[in-house]
This record gives sequence, C-alpha cells and structure tokens, in this order.
Amino acid sequence: LRLADVVLRRTDLGTAGHPGEDALRACADRMGAELGWHARQKDDELDRVRRAFPRGTRMREASLPRQPIGTSPAV
Repeated sequence: LRLADVVLRRTDLGTAGHPGEDALRACADRMGAELGWHARQKDDELDRVRRAFPRGTRMREASLPRQPIGTSPAV
C-alpha cells in the first residue's frame, strides 16, 4: 500500500539506486489510480521514497522502457 514498498522491496525499480523522477511518478500514478490516492497523498508517497535514497544519489534516467512493452528493439 506504500510506494516505497513497491519501489524498494517488491520490484527491482529502486534496487540499483534512485530510478529517476519519471519512473517514480509513473509508479505513483499507477498505484494512485489503483488505490484511490488523491494528489496530496501521491505527493507524500513520492517524498517518502525520495528520502529513502541517500542525498546526492545519482538517478538512473534510463529506467523507463524506450519502446512499447512487448515489442522487440530494432536490430
């Protein structure tokens, strides 16, 4: 029920460090839609996750797929 639980424990999203703001927001949007979070609650969840990463941690900006899921990259 917490964004931090999903990002840090139940998926590999945050395993290698901060996954980037786009990835965190996408995850929060999906969870918020499923759990009925209002905007303030979503912001609170995002803040909790951001605080879980050490200050100055480099973000992995390439964390979101660059192609639609289920398609193969061009060879």
